[in-house]
Amino acid sequence: MNADKLQQWLETAPFNEEQIYHRGHLVEDRHEVEKVEGRHVTTKKALELNKKANLMMAASNHGQVALFQRVIKHSPETKLAKEPPVYEYIAVKLGRK
Repeated sequence: MNADKLQQWLETAPFNEEQIYHRGHLVEDRHEVEKVEGRHVTTKKALELNKKANLMMAASNHGQVALFQRVIKHSPETKLAKEPPVYEYIAVKLGRK
């Protein structure tokens, strides 16, 4: 789901509906880069994720949604793990019943 569709969901979702807006590791995925002509450039995927994460944080700050994360995969030795943990980032629509 891209940021535009997520904005539409915010405007039309019924009370208490959940939306998973990202699956992965948000902090690391937001900073994904690729090398282009010898320079490190933020990927299109990371730019879109930044839009979605910023949109959800603003919606949370305005009381439109509650934000949660659910652990999908996590190694007990996180610092030693080669792969970051995987989470589902969830927005729950707030409002009146």
